Amino acid sequence: QGMSYALVANLDPIYGLYCATFPLLVYGVLGTSRQLAVGAVAIVSLLIGHGLESIEPAKLPDGQLNPQYLVLAIASAFISGMAMLAMGLFKMGFVTRFLSHPVLSGFTSAAALIIGFGQVKHVLGFSPIHSNNLALIMVDVLIRLRSEAHGPSIMMGIAAICLLLFFKKHPKLKKLPSAMIVVILAIFASWALDLGAKYNFKIAGTVPAGVPAPMVPKMPRHE
Repeated sequence: QGMSYALVANLDPIYGLYCATFPLLVYGVLGTSRQLAVGAVAIVSLLIGHGLESIEPAKLPDGQLNPQYLVLAIASAFISGMAMLAMGLFKMGFVTRFLSHPVLSGFTSAAALIIGFGQVKHVLGFSPIHSNNLALIMVDVLIRLRSEAHGPSIMMGIAAICLLLFFKKHPKLKKLPSAMIVVILAIFASWALDLGAKYNFKIAGTVPAGVPAPMVPKMPRHE
């Protein structure tokens, strides 16, 4: 789940693993709630991905992650954390009472649609046009579906969705970590069938070991 949130934010999967690990360690020391879910969430990842791309492109021409984009993402996370810490110290949680339910519901619903269409590229094998108009994205996908779609990727995506629904609907399997099981099965299938070489799948590849050394991010200057 953390790896998928990193992809939503246009980052490499390893940074999703970092975000799924270190917040738990910090909250275990400072937190007071046993029910609170800590870590990256879809809406924040979406805001990071769409917000920072207006400043710096996420990918270099060769498809690699842009180092400047990574710096901006780390700096954004740090500044957001400091802001949340300050709001917590000053007991400013009451501000959320001024956000009406229709506003929150509309925001989360729109975010779900944008995230869903944003991940279509991983299932179909090609990237739709960048647009805030969902109708234009749907038309673009339908036009290019027959000529540019990657059949094996579509089959893998459908199989993963069917497995997730099966776990969700089966009464005896509901409590199992379905997402983790599907990921493990997909990794095994990728290794056993050599999907990257034989079927031209885009795979995560080798995940870097260890953790990066702490450092102060250097903010890029824009004229």
